[in-house]
Amino acid sequence: MGLSFRNSTSVTIYVAFAYYSSASCNKGSIPLIPWPSWYEAVGWYTINPGQTVEVLNGAVNNREIYYYAESADRRLVWSGVNYLTLPQNAFKLCGGAGYCAAPLCRRLGLRKISIGNYRNYTVNIVSTSIQSQSKFSNVNTAVPGKRKNVGRSTSPIKGLRVVRPTAGRKSISKQ
Repeated sequence: MGLSFRNSTSVTIYVAFAYYSSASCNKGSIPLIPWPSWYEAVGWYTINPGQTVEVLNGAVNNREIYYYAESADRRLVWSGVNYLTLPQNAFKLCGGAGYCAAPLCRRLGLRKISIGNYRNYTVNIVSTSIQSQSKFSNVNTAVPGKRKNVGRSTSPIKGLRVVRPTAGRKSISKQ
């Protein structure tokens, strides 16, 4: 039961997401960005081709989730218009990450998903719009943006090696 990301592409992808988390984030924390302090942002999950990774445990019904995904070479980007400044490396933050700048962070546009009355929800990352939509209403099929570097307001840093954890929440929560 929870939120999962499925990689239906032929390349490795990295995923970051943000969600309302009153239990862990609404404890007097000061928001670092114009998002409420009770939103938690978590990343980067490494998801190999054909792999599904559960990133959030428990019922996810009636939530809004924001996510950003990119291929390892950054040629494919799944982004939106809800901007957050996120670290290049693994992170788990309340209220976002407005305290760092390039080359440690990038301003990225996250896609918003409003999850209906589903306890389990999967975002199916695909590389083309030709790939079929799911028959299940609790699976969102996400195609990449039409422009290169969609959602990125800073260009990638040449020669910078981005270190990301292996898939799974444990690799992120220990950071």
